[in-house]
Amino acid sequence: MMNDLIISNELRIRKTDSEDLDYVLATEQHPESTDFVFLWSREKHLASISNQDHLHLIIENSDRRHIGYFILSGRTSPNSCIELIRMNMSAKGKGHGTKALRLLLDYLVHHLHVHRVWLDVMETNSRALHVYRSVGFKEEGILRECIKTRTGFESLIIMGILKSEWHDCDKSEP
Repeated sequence: MMNDLIISNELRIRKTDSEDLDYVLATEQHPESTDFVFLWSREKHLASISNQDHLHLIIENSDRRHIGYFILSGRTSPNSCIELIRMNMSAKGKGHGTKALRLLLDYLVHHLHVHRVWLDVMETNSRALHVYRSVGFKEEGILRECIKTRTGFESLIIMGILKSEWHDCDKSEP
């Protein structure tokens, strides 16, 4: 398929198309996601899909069933830095997110020649923090109480991984 970017024995990562948006929107609204993922409108997702600076990607299992998605920004950056805006899995706690992130990092480093990937994550999102640390992301700083939530203010942890760090890490798995 033309939209396929990454294929492994267990997972397939491909460009999102408009037919995938019902899944993406439903995944954002899942109770386990709403505390950590800001809801985007269908129009905002459509704009991201067509934005040359973004990569909006669907993660599928070997049966071609949707299990998550990524949104990245910075594809056209002259600094070779890409932001992982969003990683959201509908199949949580099964290890698919970690495997998909390893595949994505390998693709970004080896095919797009990205120097640095960075993200921000809510300090209370222990599941995501575990995944990011497990693939080699390092904490770079904290934006204290910068997000207003239903329960108060939340801090964001800035994390990043450099190409040289990924080469150290990628020998263990994808």
